[in-house]
Amino acid sequence: MTKIDLKNNEIKIDEDLYSRQIIFLGIETMKKISQLKILIIGLRGLGVEIAKDIIVSGPNKVILFDPNKVIIEDLGSNFYLTEKDIGKRRDEACLEKLKKLNKYVLVDNIKEISHIKHIMNFKDSIIQNYNVIVITEILSKEHILFLDSISRENRICLIYSAVCGLSSFIFTDFGPNFTIYDQSYLKKRKFLIKKIEKSEKGLVEIEWNKKINPNISDNVVFKEVEGMTELNFDENNKKIFRIKPKSKNEFFIGNTLDYNEYKSGGYVEEVALPKIVSYESFINKLKEPFTDKIDYVNKRQKFIFLVLRAIMEFYDTYERLPFSYDENDYKELKIITKNIIDNLNYENSKSFNSEEIIFNENIIKNICFTCSAEISCITSFIGGIICQEIIKTTGIFRPINQFKIFDLLQYSTIIPDSFKLNNIKEKSKYNELI
Repeated sequence: MTKIDLKNNEIKIDEDLYSRQIIFLGIETMKKISQLKILIIGLRGLGVEIAKDIIVSGPNKVILFDPNKVIIEDLGSNFYLTEKDIGKRRDEACLEKLKKLNKYVLVDNIKEISHIKHIMNFKDSIIQNYNVIVITEILSKEHILFLDSISRENRICLIYSAVCGLSSFIFTDFGPNFTIYDQSYLKKRKFLIKKIEKSEKGLVEIEWNKKINPNISDNVVFKEVEGMTELNFDENNKKIFRIKPKSKNEFFIGNTLDYNEYKSGGYVEEVALPKIVSYESFINKLKEPFTDKIDYVNKRQKFIFLVLRAIMEFYDTYERLPFSYDENDYKELKIITKNIIDNLNYENSKSFNSEEIIFNENIIKNICFTCSAEISCITSFIGGIICQEIIKTTGIFRPINQFKIFDLLQYSTIIPDSFKLNNIKEKSKYNELI
């Protein structure tokens, strides 16, 4: 695990091991990552991808929970499993290999609970040990609501995701009062000052490099200014200016009439101000998933969301996902999807309107026929995104705004309409992917 200097109360980071991460994220964020305690629920393809990615990122500990037995289909997406692992608990089967990824990270599993249905036995005392809970496959709504509720009560960040064949979703709930310290992935830049006017608007002109991004941050500080020293940011004067752009190299900072005349020198430095964001609960976002106008969601993605919601209801009823290429399950899922759409409150909804929701049987069929499969390249892609979301719980960068839908169905021509699993004569670890 990360070394902690108890005498000086400092966190010691292996800067050689994490050198690239430190360059991108900064040493302070790396120290925050090194204190994260993460619980990952579900160790199919997506779960093991997330575990692998986050372990090499250097958190304090990663605890796994998946008491389900390994079956032959798991070998198609979980690259840490072999045929010898069939019949073992999933979390125990890949535990030792995950431990070897990073000597500084404590990797273990929850052995006391023997069935996924007993997840409600997670007591507050267990949950409070974590900063982040990640759910990596479809679970019953009762379990999701329980974990979401207890996470919100204990200021724990919850991430819920599943790969359903060629479609996927990510849901984030970082609580009602989550602080983002830095929303931008861009490095904070410095600009040399050419002049500062003494006026009511306070026009500032800076040196400009055509090669850099033309959008300067909304908030800046001044340093090493000669003459108009009242602007300088230091221990005694921590004034941050919110600017109003005029052109690519000019902006206003407000009234400077009471300041001394600007002489020369100095530079402007971009700064990031903390922002408090309120996340809604899972149950509320199921009804209103797409209320943020910043994140554009097209009508196809909205329909896929409704089908995935129907998958969740199917799971609640049958305690399983629809079988691959099963016509009866498809008919049932189509009925559930239609009921969800018919019961949408279009008049009061901020996410849906009746004109954009077009019932598409082909989308329902493709999701239904493939949702029990996890395809390795997709789990790798989604797993990497979720690892980034875990890192964002430290307050760096802007997290996904609750629901995000990934639609790879539109790019695929590989799903045959007449395919039947019973055409395969022999069981193979790739059954799930063919």
